Parts: sequence; C-alpha cells; structure tokens
Amino acid sequence: MVGLVHTYALIRALYDEGQDYIDSFWPFVVEIIQSNQSITKKLIQTKLKKVFNMEVPLHVLGMILARAEKRGYVQHQRAEPMNVIQHSLTKAGLDYSTKLETRKEVDRRVYALLEDMKKFFKEKGISLSYSKIQMLLVYFLQKNIDSLIERINPSANLTKLDPRKFKASDRYLVEYIESAEQQKPDNYRTLEDMVFGSITSALLYVDDPEEIIKIRTTKFKQCQVFLDTNFVFSILSLHAGVFNEPAKELLALLKKYGFNLKVFSFTVDEICRVINSYHKVHYRYPTSIRVNTLYSRLKIKGWSKTDAREFIINIEQILQQHGITIEWMKAVNLDKYSPEEGLEDAIKRYKPDQSAFPRNHDLLAIIRIQELRGKTIRRIEDSKAFFLTSD
Repeated sequence: MVGLVHTYALIRALYDEGQDYIDSFWPFVVEIIQSNQSITKKLIQTKLKKVFNMEVPLHVLGMILARAEKRGYVQHQRAEPMNVIQHSLTKAGLDYSTKLETRKEVDRRVYALLEDMKKFFKEKGISLSYSKIQMLLVYFLQKNIDSLIERINPSANLTKLDPRKFKASDRYLVEYIESAEQQKPDNYRTLEDMVFGSITSALLYVDDPEEIIKIRTTKFKQCQVFLDTNFVFSILSLHAGVFNEPAKELLALLKKYGFNLKVFSFTVDEICRVINSYHKVHYRYPTSIRVNTLYSRLKIKGWSKTDAREFIINIEQILQQHGITIEWMKAVNLDKYSPEEGLEDAIKRYKPDQSAFPRNHDLLAIIRIQELRGKTIRRIEDSKAFFLTSD
C-alpha cells in the first residue's frame, strides 16, 4: 500500500514521456528485469507487486511486454526443459534502465510532499509517520477519486472540496489539498499526478485495455465455450504455474461476461484416460527434476495411484465446482473414430506428432462445434459455440 504513493506519481511522469497510457507501464518492467537475467512473466508479475505494489494481470502484462519488445528494450526466448517463455533485456533495454532518472526525480518530489504533510499534521497536534501518511493518502485517493477528478479537471469550474462530504479522518487531508493549491503549487502538482496515476493504473484491471471499447459494446448471446483437455488441466492446477495462472484469469473473464462453460463428455473421457495412465508411468519421474509433462507435475505434487483413482471417480463434481457443465453425447470410440475426409489431413499438418486418440478427440470437437453453430458465422459475437484449447 505504501509503495502506491510513489507508483501513482511515477505513472504520470512516464505517461508524459510516452505516446499512450500503455507507455506508462513498460518502463516498470524494464526496471524489474535485471542485467544478465532471464525471467518468466509470472515472476515479473510477482516482482512488480513486491517493488511497486502493482497487481498486473498476466494477460495485460503480456501486452506490456510486447510493447517493450516492440521498442527494442526486451526480448524473449524459450527455455528448456519446460519450454517456458522467458524475458530478458536487450542492450538498449540495459542502457535505458541505467539512464532512467524519472524515478529518482519522482521520489524526490514525493518525499518533499510527505515531509510537508507531516509538518502540517504536526501543527494540528497529530504526529504521523511517513508510512502512515502514505497509507492515509492512498486510501483517500481510492475512496474519493470522483471528487478529486472533478477537482483537477482543467475544464471544470474550480470549486472547493466540501469537507462535509468527507469523513472526519479525511478532513485534514482536504484542508491540506486546499492550502497546497493556494500556497504550494509544486506539492499540489504532485497530488494531481497521484490522482492521474491512480486513474491510469485502474486501466490495468480492465479485461483487454486495447479493445475495451469494442468489448463493452459487443454482445455475446448465450455463447457456449467448450474447454479442451489441457485447458481443464491448467484450471485445475495440474500444470506448471506459468500455464495455470493465465488459464485461470481467462476462465474468470469468461465467467464475468456470462459465457456458458462446458466440456464434451468425450473430453471428460479423455481427461480420465490421461489420468488413468499415471499409475503406469509415475515411477519414471523423479520429484527433484521437472519434466515438461503432466505426469511429472503430478509426481512433484505428490500424487499417488489412489489420488489418480479418486480424481477419476469425482471428475464430474470437480468440474461442477469450477462452474463447468458436461455436454453429454452418445459414446464414441475415439481409437476407431473416422472423421470426414480432409479434416484429418489438415490437423496432421498442424500437429504432425499428435497420436491418433487426441487427434480424433480434437476433430470430433470441431465437428460438434460446427453442428452447434448450424451455419457459417461471419461475426464472432454471433457464434453459439467455441472450442477453447491451450494450443
């Protein structure tokens, strides 16, 4: 909470240097990634929280990293054995991070403001530490953002903040803001920057910052999203965190916008088939070495044969707990399933190493989605069904 005072002011300073509000955030990422270091998106997210108190959703962080990469400051590569994407600084990014003076200047201004506020409260007979003042200020910004936006809006009529609208604990802050506007323009500008930074940081929590206007006006009507096997494993935390967390964020967005979350009954069969094979191969995977397979992850999590058996027995209840319903269909033997001509060749070109059973599962899912749609769909919002796969 304390770090947000500095972060809000820094966002404004970076915004003034950039082209749009996304440019306010990629410098934070550049500063987080140290020289000669490659780290995952998840670890960057964790460090942003620790250093700047910024909780950035992974799907938004991906967009910010893409912007930094487009600017030539960040690069990515895949690391074995998990084939996980890691990010590192380019030479230009390293040069940028060593020359970045904005944060030092912002810190100087914020400390000057806090020192002045501390003196102000002391004159009122109240002794507060710097951290306590920062906490009060952050809570004040978050609770009263509407009134403060109206106050700093250049096009608005300048009217005084009405103390009667605020709680007793906030009235001294209102009084300080009024006095700073009249007598201490530098400190008042820092307060304005914090309000602006608070507003801009809120854009981190919208669902897709670059498409937010389109999303708000797009209507999805009773749309069904059918989840693939590996996506289900991710939302059940059976993969590595780098795969689990983005899947869970996406699932939360789908629930928020009212999509009907489902799995085909033959997908449930495939899930059970995969888990059922664990008892045959678990001995191959040591707990001390991470291998890029589901079975290695289950072994590291300490799964036994009994755990796998209980998972299969309770799969319907497990899916229901996550808001996922099963679309029951007539049983199909996927080992012997023969899809219509042309589809199998197409998916073989896309996934040449895929075995027959999972390939037939994907083909059957595609055909079933076509049947549910009933016709060619030209606008995505008119679709009645999607097949959501980790691929």
